Amino acid sequence: MDYVLSLFGKPNSIKSVKNTLGEKNSYINSLLSYDDFVVTVEGTWGLPETHPFEATFRVVFENGVVENAGGKLMLYTDTAAEEIKIEKDESLTGGFEGGNISDLGGYYNELVYFTNCAKAGAKVEKATLKDAVESLIFVREEIRNA
Repeated sequence: MDYVLSLFGKPNSIKSVKNTLGEKNSYINSLLSYDDFVVTVEGTWGLPETHPFEATFRVVFENGVVENAGGKLMLYTDTAAEEIKIEKDESLTGGFEGGNISDLGGYYNELVYFTNCAKAGAKVEKATLKDAVESLIFVREEIRNA
């Protein structure tokens, strides 16, 4: 949800449904309405440990589709399918173990940015604490309204 808010801002309205059996917040699906488009968001932590972590999205434009799935960011048009390469900053060292996240994927460059700011004593300009708090408030509202 924080990614959607960072791209599009707060929606005009939101309608959510969530799991009502067992852990009540383990699955949620939301429809966010903006002036001239909608966004759907689905999230769950209720998958088996053997299921790989996925953070995917698909954005449908008038003349193409951008999709992040299967470890690739792709642009699809009527005439071509092209992978969009995002350069990985290799300045962060160290490994990760545990959970079902085998590669930090899209989070990697965010962590490099944050740790570089911390090392340099620089102000965090992207994905600030204020942004995180606003996302948390919105997600709590999303859950309450489901």
